[in-house]
Amino acid sequence: MAPSNNLPNYTDFDSLLQVFETFTNCYKNNVLFHYKIPDGGTSRVPEYKTLTYSQVDTITTHLANIWKPMIPPDTSCVAVFNDNPIQATLALFAILKLGLITFPLSPHHTKDVLTHLLIESNTGFFITSKENVTKAIDSVNAVAQQQQQQQRERIAQNDNKRTPVIMDIKIWDQFDDIMEQLLLDTTMSPSNPIHDDSNNHISSYNRLIISAQHDVDSTTTVVYAITSGSTSTTYPKLIHWSTQSIMYMVLEMNIKSLIREGKDDPNFIMQSTDVMIIIATSFLAGASLGELFTVFSVGGSVVLLDDLSKLHPHDFLEVSEMFQVSLMLAPPSFLERLAEYLKTLPGNNWTIVSKTLQRVKYCFYGGLPLQIEIGDYLQSKGLNVRTHYGATETCIMSQANVSRENKNWYKIHPTPELMHYATFEPFDNDMFHLVIHSNFPSLAKNVANRPNGNYATRDLFIKDSPRYWTYVGRMDDIMNLKSGVLVNPIPLETELCKEEIIKKCVIVVHQVIRKVNKTGHYEAAISIPEMIYILPFGKQLPMTAKGAISRKKTNQEFNQEIEQMYTNFIRINQR
Repeated sequence: MAPSNNLPNYTDFDSLLQVFETFTNCYKNNVLFHYKIPDGGTSRVPEYKTLTYSQVDTITTHLANIWKPMIPPDTSCVAVFNDNPIQATLALFAILKLGLITFPLSPHHTKDVLTHLLIESNTGFFITSKENVTKAIDSVNAVAQQQQQQQRERIAQNDNKRTPVIMDIKIWDQFDDIMEQLLLDTTMSPSNPIHDDSNNHISSYNRLIISAQHDVDSTTTVVYAITSGSTSTTYPKLIHWSTQSIMYMVLEMNIKSLIREGKDDPNFIMQSTDVMIIIATSFLAGASLGELFTVFSVGGSVVLLDDLSKLHPHDFLEVSEMFQVSLMLAPPSFLERLAEYLKTLPGNNWTIVSKTLQRVKYCFYGGLPLQIEIGDYLQSKGLNVRTHYGATETCIMSQANVSRENKNWYKIHPTPELMHYATFEPFDNDMFHLVIHSNFPSLAKNVANRPNGNYATRDLFIKDSPRYWTYVGRMDDIMNLKSGVLVNPIPLETELCKEEIIKKCVIVVHQVIRKVNKTGHYEAAISIPEMIYILPFGKQLPMTAKGAISRKKTNQEFNQEIEQMYTNFIRINQR
């Protein structure tokens, strides 16, 4: 692979469609996707099929032609309510060809949340799977009912200044019906994938291929992402991703930073011969979308797997060996399950498993910290786990040094390029708060939360050396006690979870703690047994989409139990 100065610049692209066309032309015969056939075969091993870049281009053009006459006029956004990764990904590329915004939605959203998001995004076309069609219909009906009610209220108040247009959202749920026909003439046998190694050199990009679309602004929204809103709202917040924000992450923060770090070492850089496995609860969200376009930009392949909750570590290892996986993205929750599974394997199974794990150049994880003990164990077994850091508002911004010899796998080391756009502000003692400057190319355009246009992430770090930083939590997690002491509960929660009998735990502070402060001098301690509540069998702590415990929802859902716990504690200590 040639040096990074032979790569395109993120400014070369005006739209994601241009990105798609450019790299499809470069790598048309390379395998893009390995995907599982739903309910395929009767054997224990699932059946997989393969699509090249050119075949994906053909299929998505056909899809775009099917959808175009169905989409209501003035539609700007198409929502994808489908957790089948191959169908959702094909939908993304087809929507790009229609020049519309893609909005990936999770089947885990409630009807109320879906209704809110459909209205906020001004969705006009709703692509859903058969499994999700009932919830989709209910949400679309709720949108109509809500807007009709608002219209009646305006009429009753003689408010004729602005008559809202009732959204006409069309639902399409025929993916399962036409998928087989779409693939009939374009799929290849997985045993004979086409792979053109002649495209392995960056020089094949040839800047002449890039046909600029001057009527398109690279800062125009192309994908909607969502993140939790402020504490004052229960609804997720819409985040606007542009071609610029995505391609700056892909080319500058991912590909070029690894090339500069690795200095032509193939164990650092991504190549067209690489195969990535992406394990995610929502394939078109966050880091998953970023890694998809990263692999796409070097001509590599992606293995598409089902929902995280359905994936067993044994199946992951089998698929990884089948496709010779060399890159990986997975959440900490899956890596924890993988470590537990590896500990149960008999010694005679380790030859193949060790080879499979060591073939992976690096396995990125993010969203949540990974316990040091689990990361060290996976490293000892050959899996090179490496943290990366980002946010929905900023895309991926930094990662760990990916060299196996570097033991700082859980620490990010921001590049000089990032530090032009970021500041670590002193917060408390040895903690620093990361602030992203308003001119950061990957910063979403609607997220500034400071008067100067900067974005305060509320993420806290500890500086371990001039270039290494360790993520320690969020400002939202910090407990400000009456004594003035700031306490971060995350390290204590992590320590507690090392005990075999504790799977998950969360430390909460209730309003009743003010009464506790009157009875004595308490700072950061756990009183046993009065201050511990063990959930009944079958009851679980509320989790976020990333797999973290939601401290806010825990306080709400277990408010009665928490209040009773503190009341008992006060009563005992006042005797």
